[in-house]
Amino acid sequence: MEMEFVLNSKKSFYKKGYFKTKICDIAGKSGVSIGTLYRAFDSKEELLVAVLKHELELYQTETSFLALNNFNFTWKISQLCHISLGLLKENPDLFILLNEVNSKRDKFSSKAQKWIDMVWTESKGVFIKSFPDIKEKEQLLIGSLFENQFRIYFKHLLMDQVGIMNRDSVIFMNLKKESHKLSSMIISSCESLNILKPSSTYDPLTKAYSSDYIHKKVRSYMEQEQGIFFAFMMFKWPEDEEQIFFFKDSILRYFVSLLKEEFRNRDLIGRLCENKFVLVIPFDPNISSTEFSFRVKKVLTNISKKHSVFKADFFKYSGVAILKSTDFEPAMRKLFQNANKL
Repeated sequence: MEMEFVLNSKKSFYKKGYFKTKICDIAGKSGVSIGTLYRAFDSKEELLVAVLKHELELYQTETSFLALNNFNFTWKISQLCHISLGLLKENPDLFILLNEVNSKRDKFSSKAQKWIDMVWTESKGVFIKSFPDIKEKEQLLIGSLFENQFRIYFKHLLMDQVGIMNRDSVIFMNLKKESHKLSSMIISSCESLNILKPSSTYDPLTKAYSSDYIHKKVRSYMEQEQGIFFAFMMFKWPEDEEQIFFFKDSILRYFVSLLKEEFRNRDLIGRLCENKFVLVIPFDPNISSTEFSFRVKKVLTNISKKHSVFKADFFKYSGVAILKSTDFEPAMRKLFQNANKL
């Protein structure tokens, strides 16, 4: 019954606005008395918080995969902008409601204010997690910069020149174009603060491509509507690393060299971070997932022959075929979610 109250509250808030909605409206829609409604929720504000919590679940699910990987900072930003603007496009009423209650936030408790800021807080959190190695003070500065630009852009999309909310302009906006604009603004600001720095083409230790270079090439493939096979590979060393500690670097170097040889330089082998790699192959119908698996197992066998301390279960991978650019975002989300379970 409580969920029915929440869903009916959402309908009323979206149709009439929060302040014009009365408790009797929600009770009437739910087919109960006001007293019955008050036994489940103490106030209209509590219903607002419940609605915002409900709506936030989708956003958290959509953005969770961004925090799981170290793929590329600019890629994370572009994906975060795409997901957030996509949510706005699909549900402009939520943001109209947020704008309404935020304009009179002093009328709400601190708990309600936290939920009013939910999307910005969540997106800010994803953004901050992209910089795990910098100082906390700098993280907060970067997060605030991102949050402010995000808020301004959302308001720009929702409001016309005289300050009236225009949901139709949001529903029919070009998502790809607007996402690119927003991500470009944020990336430009980061570059001006010297947060983003150019990286080399190769990882110095393994001679794999750097994550930035891989990102550029993958984006190029996507823009050309050229399909790819994308594999995520990860080394999970045993908890007691003492026996393998002195071999790890040489194993990673040997692994990259064997992959290059196995795929005959048609590949893009990239190192995302210390123990995570990707393999990108322009789509070829002759290379199936079974064939890929066979070749990787062959590489692992050769590593074991040279380094007897290396075991096949130290290595995990999962792959996915991405045949067109519209497949990229959902495929990456699924791939990294699966990788996190390894």
